[in-house]
Amino acid sequence: MKQGKPGVYARYIKRILDVLLSGCALVVLTPVLLIVAVLVRTKLGSPVIFCQERPGKDEKIFKMYKFRSMTDQRDENGELLPDEVRLTKFGRALRSTSLDELPELWNIFKGDMSIVGPRPQLVRDMVFMTPEQRLRHTVMPGLTGLAQVSGRNAISWEDKLATWSMNTDLLTFKNLEVLDRWAKMPGNMYKGTDVRNIWLTENGSSTPTYSETELREQAACAAYALKKVRNLSAIQTLIWHASTDNDVEGNLNLGLHYRENYTPDPWGRKPAWYVFRAFGTADENAVLDPYKSVVGISDWSEIMHQVVD
Repeated sequence: MKQGKPGVYARYIKRILDVLLSGCALVVLTPVLLIVAVLVRTKLGSPVIFCQERPGKDEKIFKMYKFRSMTDQRDENGELLPDEVRLTKFGRALRSTSLDELPELWNIFKGDMSIVGPRPQLVRDMVFMTPEQRLRHTVMPGLTGLAQVSGRNAISWEDKLATWSMNTDLLTFKNLEVLDRWAKMPGNMYKGTDVRNIWLTENGSSTPTYSETELREQAACAAYALKKVRNLSAIQTLIWHASTDNDVEGNLNLGLHYRENYTPDPWGRKPAWYVFRAFGTADENAVLDPYKSVVGISDWSEIMHQVVD
């Protein structure tokens, strides 16, 4: 894809505005930065600032700064617990209000980022990007971009084509109540009296990349589906499509483990794996409940709906 030559604004004015606005914001928001820093230190420990390498313009790697939002809780073997366990209520509040992003103003001031631009992905995601997707690195990454102002997470539970009507155009995890109702109709029962057992096999949700946001959405989808199936008596079980991502599936990332050639963690466990491990155990609430905020609910009962006809 051929790129147009940047204009005067992109070459000169934009950088001047970034420096002026980020500098002013750092001064004006100093009290807020100090208060958040103290709260993070008190509630989550040190270091207060989370530093992570991200690809910038022309894929030059830079260190991006954020307020930490997770603890350093570890298991008996000294390994960090899953992100969904280490993310506390305070950490979720930081993320939902985007206060954790404030240190990125320093990245903008010193020229790593811009105020407006595509959000910087993880370095590991570059391996799975198509040439078209990597064009995002021809411009400066930003504090905010189109995804942020357009609304996030257009995912299965928000699909408008999947309705709670027997005439729905689409059947997904969102409206499994329709399948449950269908199985209980006399004409579909065994000898008209016994409900046939339904096993959902080859099901799952894929992610375009291994970005933190998309992996959380996949895990939330797994939690959503498992919670819903538990409440539908005609559906006996949910068997996830694949244990591990592999080239047989093409570009789909449906598995509970990363690909073999995923350098940071070959065949490592995705967040969705921890959801499946915890479901039905004493750890279920601790692991699955943090995903309620991803789905946009305060209680899992909210995912259940009545079929309207």
